Amino acid sequence: MDATTNGAGSALKEELEKTLTAEPLTLGYKPTLPMWAMYTDASYLPQIYILRDIELMLTHPKVMSALDYYKGGLSVAETETTANSPEIQSFVEQHVERFWELGVTQIQGGYEYGWIGLEPTYRESQNYLIWDSLIQFSPRDVFLLTQDFAPIGVRVKNVPNKGNVDLWMGTEDVPAKGLWYAHRPRHNRYYGQSQLLGAWRPWRRLAWKDGAETVTDTGCYRFAFCGPLIRYPEEDLQIATNTPATPPGTTLDSQGRPGDMLVTLLVL
Repeated sequence: MDATTNGAGSALKEELEKTLTAEPLTLGYKPTLPMWAMYTDASYLPQIYILRDIELMLTHPKVMSALDYYKGGLSVAETETTANSPEIQSFVEQHVERFWELGVTQIQGGYEYGWIGLEPTYRESQNYLIWDSLIQFSPRDVFLLTQDFAPIGVRVKNVPNKGNVDLWMGTEDVPAKGLWYAHRPRHNRYYGQSQLLGAWRPWRRLAWKDGAETVTDTGCYRFAFCGPLIRYPEEDLQIATNTPATPPGTTLDSQGRPGDMLVTLLVL
């Protein structure tokens, strides 16, 4: 291979590497959710109503027990730290241990709604800036801030005397003041799924004693269909013409005689 060919090959290789390692070509993709999927299997929009019922679900002991059991899967972990000096290694290990004991449990608050925003706090110790804790916010009060389709911060609503407060994520030089966690996201989304989604319908049957789930399962709605019609023979309802009383549930024909009695049984 001559020098010209070799140079062209190197240029092609560099261009190819640049293309393959650049930002994704589909950056900013927004998935489409088929609306018909919400109505299958007689499910009345659990994807929407679960956001209304989550706070009630969290008060039920069976739901909380299962959720705490799921969170307990991260209770034990082994870490390995390698540093240039024992001082740095001890510093990092203390941070990891503290974050695992205090921070992870706060981040797991995102399991309930599918996302959560938090504010990391710091303090000074022995002339070092160290991570201290995390402040949780209600998932309904936080929004992810993006720039060029990349996360850059967290916006928090309802802050007294301030309104909205923006917490910026960390860079190479500045620690983060905003932290975002999405639980079980789908299609590369920044907002995940609630871990309680699968428990919503069983919880409704167990705790929501209004009969709505039974009605939904059987496909019977109020006034949706009529029950059986029972007709009595006319001769069984004939009365004397001089009798002022008329049997209940009957109507008189043009000659003043009681007609058929129609009994309708409504399934309510």
